[in-house]
Amino acid sequence: MYRNTNSQPRTYPQYTKTQAEQEVATQKGQISKLEHTRTTLEANVRQLTVQHEAMQRERDTHSTSEYRMKELFDSMQMTLNDHQHARQVDITRMVRIRVVDVFI
Repeated sequence: MYRNTNSQPRTYPQYTKTQAEQEVATQKGQISKLEHTRTTLEANVRQLTVQHEAMQRERDTHSTSEYRMKELFDSMQMTLNDHQHARQVDITRMVRIRVVDVFI
C-alpha cells in the first residue's frame, strides 16, 4: 500500500466557483483547438496520401513507358543491324560478280 512519506499533506489549489468555471472553459477551448488541429492534420495526411499514390502511379507508368521505349529502340537497332548486314552481303556479292565478269 502506498504511504506518503512527506510530513506535509498534499495540497491542491483552491478555486472559487468562478475561477473553476473559467479554468474549465479555458481547457475546453484548448481541447477544441487540439481537435481542430487533429482534424486538419488528418485531412492533410489524406491529401498527401492521395498525391503520393498518384505520383507513384505516374512513376510506374513512366517506368513502363521507358521500358517499352527501350525495347522498341533495341528492336529497331537489331533491325538496322540486320539491314546493314544484308546490305554488306549484297555489296560483297555484287563485287564478286563484277570480279568474276572481269575475269571471264
